[in-house]
Amino acid sequence: MADLATRYPQARLLGVEPERHNARLARRNVEAFGERCEIAETAVWYRDERLELAWGHDAWGLDLTGGTARGQHRETARVIEAVDAGALLAASPAVRRSTT
Repeated sequence: MADLATRYPQARLLGVEPERHNARLARRNVEAFGERCEIAETAVWYRDERLELAWGHDAWGLDLTGGTARGQHRETARVIEAVDAGALLAASPAVRRSTT
């Protein structure tokens, strides 16, 4: 995101990161760009829904399950709120400022 902000100095950027520690790191990485860069701590989904994120036993990434407590890795699961992409864009201050 910092690379895009540098390449496109007039752009307003919206990043999405559901994992709280990664979101915090991402915010720190783009602090220098001020309000031009926004990190939404959520997931993008085809509808507003709670999702279950969990590390699988031999996973290289997170398993994602719609709904809650249905996944196979309940002991490592974290429930997050996911939002519809259109709703996320409509709620973003960066997007609202750039389209008005």
